[in-house]
Amino acid sequence: MVIDFVYYKRVVMTIGLNTYGLVLYNTLEALLLFPLELLIMGEFKKIKNGISDESDWHSFAVVLPVGLSC
Repeated sequence: MVIDFVYYKRVVMTIGLNTYGLVLYNTLEALLLFPLELLIMGEFKKIKNGISDESDWHSFAVVLPVGLSC
């Protein structure tokens, strides 16, 4: 989100974080905001329905691209 980038820039300029501190700050904030964004955007229901459906995630068309990306 654009708001996140503006907020991050403001925090970096105000606090003066180094590179490691900025990475740690971004990671912690993302972990804290992730559940809230799941609920607001409705993604939690999609994930819940996707897990309950018997999909063919183990098919060759799915496993090949994932395996190549690793």
